[in-house]
Amino acid sequence: ELLNGGGKGDDFIGWVRLPAQYDRAEYARILAAAKKIQGDSKALVVIGIGGSYLGARGVIECLCSPNYNLKKKDPPNVYFIGNGLSSAALREVMELIGDDDFSVNVISKSGTTTEPAVAFRFFRERLEQKYGKAGAAQRIYATTDAHKGALKSLADAEGYEEFVVPDNVGGRYSVLTAVGLLPIAVAGVDTDALLAGAREMEALCEIADYTNPAWQYAAMRHELYRSGKKIELLACFEPSFRFMAEWWKQLYGESEGKEGKGLFPASVDFTADLHSMGQYIQQGERTLLETVVRFAADPDQLTVPHDDVNGDGLNFLEGKTMDFINRQAMDGTLLAHVEGGVPNLIVSAGERNARTLGELIYFFEFSCGLSGYLLGVNPFDQPGVEAYKKNMFALLGKLSRAAVMLRPAAGKLRLALGKLSLAAGELRCRGGKLSRSVIKLSVRIVKLCLGIALQLLDARCRQPRGKVVQPLRHCVDALLIGAIGPCFASRPVDSEERFRIRIISRKRPFGHEHEGRKLSRAKRGGAGIGSARVMRGPHK
Repeated sequence: ELLNGGGKGDDFIGWVRLPAQYDRAEYARILAAAKKIQGDSKALVVIGIGGSYLGARGVIECLCSPNYNLKKKDPPNVYFIGNGLSSAALREVMELIGDDDFSVNVISKSGTTTEPAVAFRFFRERLEQKYGKAGAAQRIYATTDAHKGALKSLADAEGYEEFVVPDNVGGRYSVLTAVGLLPIAVAGVDTDALLAGAREMEALCEIADYTNPAWQYAAMRHELYRSGKKIELLACFEPSFRFMAEWWKQLYGESEGKEGKGLFPASVDFTADLHSMGQYIQQGERTLLETVVRFAADPDQLTVPHDDVNGDGLNFLEGKTMDFINRQAMDGTLLAHVEGGVPNLIVSAGERNARTLGELIYFFEFSCGLSGYLLGVNPFDQPGVEAYKKNMFALLGKLSRAAVMLRPAAGKLRLALGKLSLAAGELRCRGGKLSRSVIKLSVRIVKLCLGIALQLLDARCRQPRGKVVQPLRHCVDALLIGAIGPCFASRPVDSEERFRIRIISRKRPFGHEHEGRKLSRAKRGGAGIGSARVMRGPHK
């Protein structure tokens, strides 16, 4: 299904054949644009969020250094922004660029994602002030949809150079498209070797038996999930791997985390996190498994020098390479964690270079697709990410065209909720449970009434069900949030309550009923611990 289609979300498996079939003409344009940016800019600002930046940043930091922008080098600095809504982060990048010549690579399929779209406004304005509108257009590179979208329309109108986010490739699988390749090439990484490594792994993943490394990884982690493991820690003993782990977390979190299923992806940096998270991993709740990425030794090794005083007592390490010491730490950690009930999956990669990273990227992508199908979910959609956006836009006051039709209802709804709030205050003295029940029932009645009205509207419009009703149902939710939102809206923090803690939950977090559930779960026995004990032997 993953190779030939037929599975869930198979209209988004274009990445499967991408390394071998990537558009050669587009790739040549990417390399030419990278060379131009290297020649006329001291900095490239990459504007994107999620899959539009994590892969590129992961590759650059893993191969060039987490301190890439601090190193003396010929390629431009690369700054990643538009992945949050912090004013301080935007200002900092602007200050770091200063008066240097710079270019912008804005990455968004739609052009309307809030974080990158807001950041692009700031940097487009700065480019136009510095170089004029025509000059700015020569320094803006838009990676977007081939046919539609706000960014596509703007790029066409302004004459920006455009690169394509393929229709059949989702953002978290797009690092080997123009999304990742342009900033990676600007940083001086050998993208030919990166793609060659991915092609080699693509060939391995086409093998239809258990010698396929992606089959092995997907099957092992799925079996551990079935045995009771809930959290997968991705670990590496190279600090430069940190943002590759961030990319991996999005890849697996968005692909598997749906329908109440999936391992929770987390990451740790060893050996540093052995001094913070090591205690929990060793003796905390036994719901963990670890996947450890191991690279071959770097060719340029440092050896431990002799110290005449030997105050630290480490002269026994004299003459040993740092890689040797690191590997003993790896093996010691592996033994300790496996004995402690944390199964380890070891991914042995080659030397830390572009070819190896290309192999690793494709390996994790293919394994992720397989894992999603093993879970029975669509590994290529992400319906859950829209929930926070809907709430945020409602609180910010954004209403869709359909929602405008419900403005009168919104006023009446706010009035009704105001009355309910007053009633709740009166009822509180008689018992909070009654107050809560009244409010929940009343809100449900309001939503039910509005739902009936929407169905009538749907019938009047004579549109297929869903084209009118579903968007308007979302508007109802937005209006409810707009009515209730002020309870949770941001406001200046008073000095007296700056550390006040509030619990907001769909269920009561405390009380006898909650404690009873925990107790009954404990009485049923430690199935997860038992499973870990069974699985531990084969993974030594």
